[in-house]
Amino acid sequence: PSLKSNLEQILPKHQLLQQVYEFRKRLFEIWNKHTASPKELLEALQEWCKEAEASKLQSLRDFAQYIQSYRLKAAYLN
Repeated sequence: PSLKSNLEQILPKHQLLQQVYEFRKRLFEIWNKHTASPKELLEALQEWCKEAEASKLQSLRDFAQYIQSYRLKAAYLN
């Protein structure tokens, strides 16, 4: 079986794993939006972080805060 078919079998049975996988997939899509403007990318990333922080998963909340710390560091450098 392929990785995709394995995921299709496993994810519906494990809600938290499915949630993490969906967040990962959405973040990857944001990262790969080559036609979006910097403003659109920032807004999409901010929305992703907002939703991650609202999730019940501490690891997602922590990662969202980690990502946002880079934005603050960039603001200080400018």
